Amino acid sequence: VVQDRPAPRPAGIVGRLACAGTLGFRRAMALLDDSAVLRILGFNSEPRARLCCQSWDKHVTEALDLGRRISFNKRVRETGAMTYHHSAVRSMGGDFEECVAYQFEFHASGSFNAQWNRSFGQWSAANERQIGRWAVVRDMLRCETSEGPETEKGFVQYAPAG
Repeated sequence: VVQDRPAPRPAGIVGRLACAGTLGFRRAMALLDDSAVLRILGFNSEPRARLCCQSWDKHVTEALDLGRRISFNKRVRETGAMTYHHSAVRSMGGDFEECVAYQFEFHASGSFNAQWNRSFGQWSAANERQIGRWAVVRDMLRCETSEGPETEKGFVQYAPAG
């Protein structure tokens, strides 16, 4: 595909590798299938091949955002697990506030546990647990939930898969 304007980088990782070349003021981009991407990544992981073609290595590393993926995976594997906590308060008018809290734990095995709670002052609250698998996709973490185990009444329940 040849375009007059610079082409946006593909959204996915597997199956889409931007092979951009400059043709005057035009830029060409090829979308490769999964098999081709796996061959290219195999080439990139061979240290001797990376040395002979550093510009290609740099291009593939940038096109697939491998720096973020490598950094996060390395940190999780070194520590065994990584936690992330986020909380926020939003005024709903007067003395009425919404409070939310999210707690994630990402394991080196590729699994995650999460729990969230949401409350509106003293009047109501909701909370839920989730489990599943995580993966680094470009500059984000993709979390796919799976079915949690049965829990007794009175304990925080698991969300349905999906």
